[in-house]
Amino acid sequence: MAFLATPDRSTDWILINNLSLTTTSGPSQWSNKPKSSLTPQPTLISVGVPFSIALAGGTDHLPHSIHYGNLAKVVSKTATQGTFGCTEELAAKVAEAALAAFESEGMREVCVAVEKPKALLRAKSAGVKVFRRAQKDEDEDAFDQILVKDLELTAIIGIHPWEREMKQRVIVNLTLDVPRWEVSSSPPGGFDCGSWANRISEHVLESTYLTVEALITSIAEVALQPPTTAHRITVSLAKPSALMFADAPEIIVTRTPSDFAVPAALTKSTGETVAAIAFGSNVGDRFVNVERALRSLEAHGEVKVLETSFLYESTAMYVEDQRDFVNGAAL
Repeated sequence: MAFLATPDRSTDWILINNLSLTTTSGPSQWSNKPKSSLTPQPTLISVGVPFSIALAGGTDHLPHSIHYGNLAKVVSKTATQGTFGCTEELAAKVAEAALAAFESEGMREVCVAVEKPKALLRAKSAGVKVFRRAQKDEDEDAFDQILVKDLELTAIIGIHPWEREMKQRVIVNLTLDVPRWEVSSSPPGGFDCGSWANRISEHVLESTYLTVEALITSIAEVALQPPTTAHRITVSLAKPSALMFADAPEIIVTRTPSDFAVPAALTKSTGETVAAIAFGSNVGDRFVNVERALRSLEAHGEVKVLETSFLYESTAMYVEDQRDFVNGAAL
């Protein structure tokens, strides 16, 4: 459904995908005017309305549904006749107008995604998605989403010798859950998506990870670092050149700030150095080997094991004709 995420399948949805308009909604990076100036920009607006069409489907009578032609007119009029300080304001005003126009027809909630093609130099588009309800008191715990689509970058990534010598293309998609935008309390310029995306891009361009798993985890951590205020981040990372007979392998992760919180043991000023050590064994009695290794560490007068992870059994990678490993980590 275009720029909107896959809708909740537990209800019916009426959708308008990628309504192409020209709007004045925030500064453009392509304008030669001062950054504070607002200039018309190409904009794609998608709208989703959760609404049961059971009655309209059973009677074949349109008044029992939401007329998507009229909805498109309301969206177009609201978006093109106003001037908005940021993309979040545009999306919120479109949602507000849709709810007001169709409340008598049973519309109680609406999702609006606003996409600006080529808003970022390295990405296909950037935008925002908001979800609004007619009863505003039901929105207290709601959040908006900042969206970056198909951010194309290059990085040293991979385990093969040739992958350590030449950068290859990776494609990153980002969905950041942030506090909902409000006229009364939010920055008038909205979320600084350009600086945020640049921070992530610089990290990827300078990275030299062996695995996509490590790279995508680091992207999530960088994306959530201050000054960003967010509930969580969803990152997808594709590596197009990795498989000859597929478009690309891809990994998707969702992380919260708590996933990267520093354990309390690390924040104490004791003058000691805290180190994380990974361990594993695939010979002999693997569990006994791990236990002996940890005891050997603690037997050292200057080493103390603070915490240990669970133990995980994992298949061997790269050299696969060997026994499964038992792996873990310790602080």
